[in-house]
Amino acid sequence: MPQIFGGLFWENLVSGDEYFTLQQGLFRAGFIQGIQLRVAHPCFTPGLADDKSWLRKILSRLPGKEVVIHCGAENIGVDFGENFDELGVFGRHSSFYTWENWNFETLRWSLRIAKETQELGYNARGIVVHPGYGESKADYISFSRVVSSLAAFSGNNILLENVPPIVGKSFYPPDEDTSPWSRSSYWGFGGTPEDMEHLFGSLGLGWKCLIDFTHLAVMVNQAKKGFMAIPEKWKDINQAVADYLALPHSPVCHFSGIPPEGILIDTHDHLANFSPAVKEALRTMEIICLEIPFDPKNSETARQIIRDFRQLYL
Repeated sequence: MPQIFGGLFWENLVSGDEYFTLQQGLFRAGFIQGIQLRVAHPCFTPGLADDKSWLRKILSRLPGKEVVIHCGAENIGVDFGENFDELGVFGRHSSFYTWENWNFETLRWSLRIAKETQELGYNARGIVVHPGYGESKADYISFSRVVSSLAAFSGNNILLENVPPIVGKSFYPPDEDTSPWSRSSYWGFGGTPEDMEHLFGSLGLGWKCLIDFTHLAVMVNQAKKGFMAIPEKWKDINQAVADYLALPHSPVCHFSGIPPEGILIDTHDHLANFSPAVKEALRTMEIICLEIPFDPKNSETARQIIRDFRQLYL
């Protein structure tokens, strides 16, 4: 039976805030068995990198014996393709950093935290990254930046997460703030099985993907919409699941539901939607990181969501 992991930002763990208290309670009550910890650039928590004893004291708060480290992604300005700064976070720091340094320092910090957790006796199950974004599927300049950036960290158990392949302003509701975007659309490398295989071929042996089944379902919706960059065969979620499972992949995965047909963006609030293909795949995993909204004001809601998920999928 797979373990279920909750999630925290590194900042939540540092401050010991209400989100940390909620996750700690879910762990103690047996609803989760560990944590996926998202790590942002070290400037988000200044001073900690130089104080090893305090760093270890913070990490020792992690519940369980295993942890998944998620290196911050495009929502905090990390993009190895150097195109997509979703919320304008890197842009606000660009007078002090090049984009390459911002990306590298975030990944180095994630690796440092993973190393410290290992030395404390935890089993760090990998460092998850979003590979990066280009202007299109054929943006070979951005693709080469992704490959050269990641290749510099080869051998560090970095897991490449599939993202929705097409990101478009027109997919979002009118009130969504896309003002930091420099383009109307982007291509997420590794967002189809074919594209992930191409990435592996360029990086060399030893790399694995971490399958986000919600992102996979978004890819299926995009294929059904008829985008030429996504082969028609992936209109079928059974085929999409089988083709990702055929790639070298981690026994750790992400899931936050199956977005209804027509939803072309990553969402985290459709956990009650069912897919037999995804159920079968989830049951082969060792760890399922639930990337769902956790309301620290209402722990019972979180418990019920996890109960329902277990009944539906496990």
